[in-house]
Amino acid sequence: MPRARNGVPEYRTNIYSTGAIVDPYPHYARLRRLGPVVWLSRHRVFALPRYTECKAVLRDDPAFISGNGVALNPFTNRLSRDTTLNSDGAEHDQRRKLVAHRLLPRALRAINDSVDEQAARVVDNALRYGEIDGV
Repeated sequence: MPRARNGVPEYRTNIYSTGAIVDPYPHYARLRRLGPVVWLSRHRVFALPRYTECKAVLRDDPAFISGNGVALNPFTNRLSRDTTLNSDGAEHDQRRKLVAHRLLPRALRAINDSVDEQAARVVDNALRYGEIDGV
């Protein structure tokens, strides 16, 4: 098994290829088998493929800052500044309170069919026009 310089297991496969996006589950399983932290060398980022580590990181605001961006490219991080996703601490809590009630299961049931239909159209169009390959 290849390892990054720091001894962390390495995964070299492009997780943004069309095949990986259409069927990600084999990749998820391989990543979980590699360990709690995996270096995605193709994307130059660490991945946490297991629930326990993901939960710990998401709850450790002081160590893992979201306000500087959470995407893998500067352009997307710049576009998502001042959003709930890219905020921390009290600012995040305040933003989340503004939308949380709209994300409860009861509130989402009313739009469930519409969201499913729209998501299916987006995926179908992306696959038809090959946009996923450019990711």
